[in-house]
Amino acid sequence: MPMIDVYATAGTFADQHQLAADLAAAVMTIEQVPDIPMFRQNTAAFVHDLADGSLSNVDGRGNYVRIQVLTNAGALDRGKQLAVVERLTDIAADAAGDPTLSSRTWVLLTEAPDGGWGLAGHANLNGELVAAARAQMASLQTGQLAPVKPGGGMTSYSHATAPTRFAEVEGALIAYRSFGIDKGTPILLLNHYRAGMDHWDPLVTDGLAQGRRVILYDYRGVAGSSGDPRDTFEAMGQDVAAFVRVLGMPEVDVLGFSIGGMIGLDLIRTNPELVRRLIVADAKPRAGDTEGTDPRARTVADNPVPAKEDFLFLFFAPSETSQQAGQAFWQRRHKRTEDMDPPSSDATMKAQRAAVVEWSKTKGERYAELAAITQPTLVVHGRYDIMQPPINAYALAQRIPRAQLVIYPDSGHGAIFQYPGLFADHAARFLDAEPAFT
Repeated sequence: MPMIDVYATAGTFADQHQLAADLAAAVMTIEQVPDIPMFRQNTAAFVHDLADGSLSNVDGRGNYVRIQVLTNAGALDRGKQLAVVERLTDIAADAAGDPTLSSRTWVLLTEAPDGGWGLAGHANLNGELVAAARAQMASLQTGQLAPVKPGGGMTSYSHATAPTRFAEVEGALIAYRSFGIDKGTPILLLNHYRAGMDHWDPLVTDGLAQGRRVILYDYRGVAGSSGDPRDTFEAMGQDVAAFVRVLGMPEVDVLGFSIGGMIGLDLIRTNPELVRRLIVADAKPRAGDTEGTDPRARTVADNPVPAKEDFLFLFFAPSETSQQAGQAFWQRRHKRTEDMDPPSSDATMKAQRAAVVEWSKTKGERYAELAAITQPTLVVHGRYDIMQPPINAYALAQRIPRAQLVIYPDSGHGAIFQYPGLFADHAARFLDAEPAFT
């Protein structure tokens, strides 16, 4: 809950109220605290006008701006310090309409001692602030959380550097990472069988982050998240819905890859109000077709420690071009070297395998639930997917009323990793077009 003070000669900023709001929102975004009233109402900026001649450096110049940010102890690690200084300097220059002000803006970061954060007449320890925030989050889970009001800035993080955060969701600590531009609707990425956040292709995630906030997510009981892994896609979708609400997001866009696509389809069925637009990559509808599945796929996918050769076989076509793309993907996938996900457990594999089996069973009229999806949907698929045969992509695109289909040539299950730049462009155009498909 930072306090921000801005000192500048009177007349430097035309709209001081907007400047204060932008600064407060930016710091709260960079801190990555939950978007709840406790933090929104107690993060503020104050703009102080100085009389002409009341400011000078050693050289006698007074055309400078000083921004002081006071946080509770330990709130900003080194990455956040860099992000705060960079972002607040840019905001001040933009507000003044003077790009040269960036070189004349001082940003000072200070910390209150533990116990020195006064709120509601009490000097709070850090632990007391954390407990108060958790209590408010718990009380709001059954109601409507405050909507996100983005700060509009690009964070200093990327796929390789975004810190792992944790949200308490119905008794489990859910691991997630967030980076990109805080504007518009965030996109939540749901990953494949046994995968954690590190399994995404950085060219996909960083590509998407050029125009929106990207949120990577470990399912309950998978990789960095605690709790028991779920054994149905419906239960996994309910966990996703609870996570979205805990983070205070009124709605998200969703990219679901492989089983993540199945989870996205069930999420939009049970919680349609939370999903603005859906991207389904190399997935299949409930009771989808299996003809064309390679009989070796399950055995390879269940290898205790999946190796590069396993991914090349499962995710890429056998052609030389596709295999070369797979080699490049494998190198990119290991770009992150610190704060990595732990490997998924045997319990994860068994639970997700059970979910796959359950999803193969028909419930009611086959494919009937697809006609009820009203959100714009982008379906993408690899031409030679041996895990989820491409006929399933056609089934989705034909039955979802507002769906567009893209088939990537000479590619397998990991088509979005073979064509990461092209896919990111397709996804961005789909997500940004208003109205959809224009």
